[in-house]
Amino acid sequence: MKRSKTERTRTVEKRESKSRLFRGVLCNAITQHYHFQTKGGPSQLRVCEVMAESAFNWIVPNQLINLFVREEQEHIEDLNGLSNLNSEWTRIREQLVQEHADVVTYYKDIAVDMDQYKNLSFKQSKAKGVATLELVATNLHVQRLQVVDDSDREKTYVYDIMTIGAPAAHSLKFKHGGLRRISNLSKDARGWSLAASDGKSRQLKNLNESSAVLRNRIDEVGDSLVFAARDYSVAEMKDAMRVLHEKIDELKTLCEHPIVMSATEAAKSMIDTAGDTCKRPRSHSLSDDVEWMWDGKEFTRAPPDNNLSCQQLDQFFTSIESKVTSLSQPHSKHTVSWNECLSLPVQKLVAEVNRIVRRVKVVLQLLLLQEERAWMQAGYSCGLLGPTHRRDIVLSQAVAGIVTCFVLHVRGRLLDAHFLRQLSQIGFLAHWESLLSTHGDEMGMLEDFYVAVEELNKTVTFTFAQCDDPEAMPDITGSRTSLQVAVPLPPDRFRLLPEDFRKGRLVCLCVVPFSQGVNENQSLSDTFGDNSLHDSINLESCRRLTTYFEKYRDLLSLRSPRISREVQEIDRILNQLKRSIDSRKSKNVEILSLSAEVCRKMNGGRLTSCKSAKDRTSMSVTLSQAQILLKDHNLHPDIFESALEKMRCEGTRLLNAEKNVGERRYAFNGLQVLSLPKSFRPPEGTYRALQT
Repeated sequence: MKRSKTERTRTVEKRESKSRLFRGVLCNAITQHYHFQTKGGPSQLRVCEVMAESAFNWIVPNQLINLFVREEQEHIEDLNGLSNLNSEWTRIREQLVQEHADVVTYYKDIAVDMDQYKNLSFKQSKAKGVATLELVATNLHVQRLQVVDDSDREKTYVYDIMTIGAPAAHSLKFKHGGLRRISNLSKDARGWSLAASDGKSRQLKNLNESSAVLRNRIDEVGDSLVFAARDYSVAEMKDAMRVLHEKIDELKTLCEHPIVMSATEAAKSMIDTAGDTCKRPRSHSLSDDVEWMWDGKEFTRAPPDNNLSCQQLDQFFTSIESKVTSLSQPHSKHTVSWNECLSLPVQKLVAEVNRIVRRVKVVLQLLLLQEERAWMQAGYSCGLLGPTHRRDIVLSQAVAGIVTCFVLHVRGRLLDAHFLRQLSQIGFLAHWESLLSTHGDEMGMLEDFYVAVEELNKTVTFTFAQCDDPEAMPDITGSRTSLQVAVPLPPDRFRLLPEDFRKGRLVCLCVVPFSQGVNENQSLSDTFGDNSLHDSINLESCRRLTTYFEKYRDLLSLRSPRISREVQEIDRILNQLKRSIDSRKSKNVEILSLSAEVCRKMNGGRLTSCKSAKDRTSMSVTLSQAQILLKDHNLHPDIFESALEKMRCEGTRLLNAEKNVGERRYAFNGLQVLSLPKSFRPPEGTYRALQT
């Protein structure tokens, strides 16, 4: 049926609007087109395969470098501000200051080197181990499948898979394994472990940040109270007092936190209570809070006040509360300005809050100093080549992948009210497939990959920002333990968001990694090695996916038969996935396809990784594309194998191999091909042994 001119115009406008949404996200796209026969009818599937680079591949690590440098500089400033330490702790502090200063210099040098590549958006697999590019994801691409059925040409179905080299610290090598092994196996005679220490350090930093947020909030509420008094507004004063009471209670709870209490005790053994006569340090942080005494000849440091008692804070609040109650009486006479009556008590309360927060910061910094010394005693650097450096590398690579996935996924679904409600209520679901083996260096890579994905779930959240520039990039703020990614949207699209998103509501992540080795190294591991890491990853992710499904099911109204069938289908596949994981079969790639299908049916994103995202990854994504055509688009079963072979022989993934190694061949030799599961084997003539 021929469409009217108006309908054609609307279609063009819709396509132009969509292209504006993806401008600045995808670049250097390569396309390939196919026509495949459908089952039970004369209609054909028109399929377009698109492979494009992510514009975020250099942007993300550049932003994270700036964030890492700023965090290191602040830590150096805080270390320099720790006064009155005894001689032993002064020596340790100076050593740590030098280690963190080396990190700052190193990252600044990397930023200069990376600036040479600022116009690129692609890192070849051969550059995996290049130190100056260690924060950049390897071979990050978007693999897009667009499907149009001749029977309904108005509808285009889009499926995206991010292909990315598994986040791993290749530049630091894998002599002692990856982050998971380093963290879990490093225990000394006292039972100290790096994992426990790292968790404690995170808590210290989070408590420090929380205290600073509370201080700023109390300061703001104090100003609001004074302004309300100036305007003689009883209602606004009462509202301000309610919030002030809540925030002061939160601060008191923080001061009573077990870690803060233990930090206060630990600080006593680190302080030189005799004081000394050294000159006042040049710092703009903690040292500004040091009190100095004149002994008749010179200034000396006074013993530090680490008192975290909130008794005086309670007294100041009670005084303000009493004055507000008095001023709120109906017959209260304005003999004195309400503003003048409350200004001084509020100033005293804010000053006391500042004192308490400064003391919290000092004792937490002292405890953090103890944790860093424990790292050094266990043989780990707190700076370069240490666990934090390794985590920076894998986190940066992983963030580039998940940001690309999130932005593409969300921008393509801004008109889907159910999906936006899902984001708001239960977060963004992403399936991350690993094809790494549990043998040799790949075990270390898998350990790095696992920690990288866990870091995403712990530290990364997304929010939306209105922006007129169609090519504006996401903006990353925060710290190593809490990253917030602001995704820009043009005004016409930003208005489509629910009100809570427009007001800054955060979107949390639920990234579920599933892992299964498929190459000759996995054959060795199956025979002589240990596959428990695969099992552990898959079991934990299956539990997490089940929990997400239960929340997803609760979001849906089961009154609709269509939705009820959808839930039943997801439940069926999820149970099949559990049985497949429990079977403990060798090279069980069914785990990967079933978990990916469950996530896709719940509007999840998809990422796939092997060592370089080139050969095994290409076999996986082409298999996934063919399975989608078969299950969701009625591809004729008799041509499934030929369609899969066609995409592997003529599709964009061979071009991906060429971009990386200079030859349009997959890097497998004959023995390696025979070791792959049958569904992962490349067609004859498309592979040969190559250096990757």
